Amino acid sequence: MKILYFFIIAMFGIISSGIGFASADVEKSLIQVNGTQYEIDYKGTNVSVNGISAHFRSYYDNRLDLDITSSQTQNGSMSVSMSNEAAENIFCLASREVGDIHNSLDFMVGTDKIMPEEFSQSSNFNGISLTFDIPAGAKQVTMDHMFVGMAVADPVQFSGIPGFGIYHQGERLNFTGIVQDGCNRRLPYSDIQIHAGVLSIQDMTTQADKTGIFNTNFTIPYNASSGRYMMGLDGTDGNMSGKFSSILLVEQNNETNVSYKLDDPRLGTFVIPYHLDGGEISYIDVDPISNLLDVRYYASHDATLKIRIPSELMDFVGTINDTTTLYSGLRDSIPLIEHLDSQGDRVFTLPVTEGKDNVITIQGIHYGKDAGYDRQGVAPVRINDTAYYPVPYNITNGAFDITADPADNALKLRIETTLGDGHLHLVLPRKLIDSINGEGNDQNFTVQYWKMMDKTTPVVYHESQTSNNTRTLEIDFENGTSIMYIYGTYLVPEFPFAVPVLLIGITSLIVFYRVKFRQ
Repeated sequence: MKILYFFIIAMFGIISSGIGFASADVEKSLIQVNGTQYEIDYKGTNVSVNGISAHFRSYYDNRLDLDITSSQTQNGSMSVSMSNEAAENIFCLASREVGDIHNSLDFMVGTDKIMPEEFSQSSNFNGISLTFDIPAGAKQVTMDHMFVGMAVADPVQFSGIPGFGIYHQGERLNFTGIVQDGCNRRLPYSDIQIHAGVLSIQDMTTQADKTGIFNTNFTIPYNASSGRYMMGLDGTDGNMSGKFSSILLVEQNNETNVSYKLDDPRLGTFVIPYHLDGGEISYIDVDPISNLLDVRYYASHDATLKIRIPSELMDFVGTINDTTTLYSGLRDSIPLIEHLDSQGDRVFTLPVTEGKDNVITIQGIHYGKDAGYDRQGVAPVRINDTAYYPVPYNITNGAFDITADPADNALKLRIETTLGDGHLHLVLPRKLIDSINGEGNDQNFTVQYWKMMDKTTPVVYHESQTSNNTRTLEIDFENGTSIMYIYGTYLVPEFPFAVPVLLIGITSLIVFYRVKFRQ
C-alpha cells in the first residue's frame, strides 16, 4: 500500500506540474536604456520566465537573455512582445527596420537546446511580437540582433563636445561630454584619454561617471601660436574603443581669418590665406584621386569667401581651364569665379551659407574609367602610397591611367580606345620624371610600346613645350588597348630616404671594421 500511495503522490505531482506549465497570463519585465525603462511582455505554454536581462555591445551585438524553467516532458511555446520604441533602443534598430525585424538575417531567436529557433512575427499593434517553440528541458532563451553596420562608425562615440571652436591665448577651456556606444547608449565608467594638440599641454586621462558624463579642462598657453590645433579623444569600454576630434582655432585678440596650413604628407605643406566676414575655415582636405578639394567652414550669416589656393595644390584638382564644378551646402553645382594672382596662385570667390560645419567642394573635371572619350584633367601619379604628383593631360579618342615604375625610371601608361587612333597631350613635372644627359642638359625621353612582352617598339611623339618645371609630350597612339612606357634618367625615388640611410649604414660598417682591424 505504501508503494501505491507514493506512486499516486508522484503522479499527482507530475500532473500538477504539467498543469501549472500549461498556460500562463501575460507577464511583464522592464529593461532600462539610458535611464528609460521599456516594458517587455511575455507569456508561455509549458514554460515560466525567471528573469530577463539585456546584453548591449554597441551595434555589434544586442540581445535579451531569458532565464526560463520549462517542462521536462513536454515541449512548449512562448511569445515576447514590445513596443517599436523598445525594439529600436534595445536592439539598435532604425525605425524603418522594426516592421521588418522578422525578415532581418541579423535577428535570431534560440534556446540552449536549439539554435536558431524558428519564430513567427505579428504586428497587430504599435510594436512587435515574436512567437517561438520551447523544447522540453530548455533553460535559456536568447533574442539576438547582431548589426555590424559595415564598420561605418566607432563602437565608442562622443557627444556634447564641439567639433570646432575659436579660442585665445590664456583662455581656460572646459569641456563636458557624454561617452556612448554606436547605438547612443551611455557607457558609464568608460576610460578617456585627451590629447589637447597644443604644445606644452600634456595628455590627460579621465573617466566617465555612472551616467556616461565626463569633464576635462585646460588652459591655452599665452605663448601658443595662432592656428588650428587638433584635440583628440580616445575612449575605451571593455574591448570597445572609439575616437573623436575637435579643431581648436587659436587667435590673438581682434585677430580673424588665420591662414589655413595644410600639411599632407602625400601632397606637401601649403599655406592658404582667405577672407570670410563672420566666419572661419575649420578644415581643408584634398582627394587627388577624385580631383576634389573640400573646404569646411562656419558662418554666422550668408556671405562670400575669398580664398587663395597655391597653384601646386590646385594642380591636384584641375587646371584653370577645367575646374568647372562647385558644390556648396545643398546647392547644385554653380559656376566658379576665379582668377590667377601675380604669383600664379588660384583665387576663388565663393558664396557661403549660414551654418555650422558646412562644406564647399571644388571639383576639377573627373572621369571614371568607363567615361566617354575626348577629355582633359589631372592624373595623380602615386609613389609608394605616400606621395602624389599631378600630371595634367588632354586625350582624344581614348581613356588612360598612369602609374610609376621606379625600378626602370619610367611611367607606365595603359590606353584604351575603340574609335580609332588617338592623341595624348601629357604635361610631365620635372620633379616626378626627367631625362637629362651627362652635361645636365635635356635629352629625349624614350617612349616605347609593350607588345607581347617586348618593350622595344618605339612610339611616335614630340615635345611641344619645355619649362623649368615641366616637359610636355605629344603622343600618338594606335586603336585598341595599348601599354606604353616613358623612360627617363630620373624618377622620384620610391623610398627617398632609403639611399642616404643605406650609405650611412655602409660607411659606419667600414669605419667599424677599419678600427677593429687596426686593433
